[in-house]
Amino acid sequence: MSRHGARLLLAGVAATLIVSSGRGVAVARQPTLQDILAKAAQYVTAFTDPSRALVCEEAYEHTYFRRMTNAPGRSERLPQNTRRWVAEKVVLATPADEKAGFPWTEFRDLVSLDKKPARDGVSRLSKLLIEPRFPDITQATAITRETTGTQAGRMDRMVLLPRLPAVFLHAVNQPRFTFTKGGGRTVQGVKTIEVKFQEKDGPTIVKSTLGREAKSSGSFWIDPATGAVCASLYKNGDSSAVYDELTTSYALDQATSLWLPVSLIERMYDSEDDKEIDGRGTFKNWRFAPRGK
Repeated sequence: MSRHGARLLLAGVAATLIVSSGRGVAVARQPTLQDILAKAAQYVTAFTDPSRALVCEEAYEHTYFRRMTNAPGRSERLPQNTRRWVAEKVVLATPADEKAGFPWTEFRDLVSLDKKPARDGVSRLSKLLIEPRFPDITQATAITRETTGTQAGRMDRMVLLPRLPAVFLHAVNQPRFTFTKGGGRTVQGVKTIEVKFQEKDGPTIVKSTLGREAKSSGSFWIDPATGAVCASLYKNGDSSAVYDELTTSYALDQATSLWLPVSLIERMYDSEDDKEIDGRGTFKNWRFAPRGK
């Protein structure tokens, strides 16, 4: 889909809802929860063009803490180590999984770790996913999972997939959640409406590294006119002892005409192992890369 085509798509889902008042004057009615979810489901399809990949540069830093008890009823967080990386991220449409509610997959390859080049400092994803006609999903997935070796914790954590919560809004996945409408909030000059979500009984979309069910919950702040997610709060845990929270900020990207992540803040704790992680990430230089023919 061309940039022009994407704009036409967004314009098509942004029609104002009008009803007539008793005096015959047209007034805009407040969008219902169903209205917002329907437009959000449409907006998700703007990321599912198999002819091109969505690419950006990711920078991430996390500090791992050990919580130590130094007196009865008292404890403190002691930093253990900090890891930093820069990576290339590729978001690839996956038409074969569209009917199952997973219209895209995110991949990452580190180009530097702790300020030192990873391998030759060049991402391998272009040769695997963008240049060839048939992408090597298996190898790209293995490379993405290498990143987990730089982290601590027992969750397949959301820092690996900062845009995954948007998949929850796909029309196929919406029945797996309970949605409730919250209040309004202005984000980047856009008047949004909070939509809270809570995953129902399993099987859950996200699972722990131990294979446990892990229900997702949180909030989206959605532009009711377009269905775009402008901010999100994601919470997950595979037990009362393991908890992961990810707050993502989005902005309207001029190069792609899409609302895309610009920053995230992550909190994770594992009380069984007395571990905590604070993480911060940024995303820049979003762009479309035409895929091989």
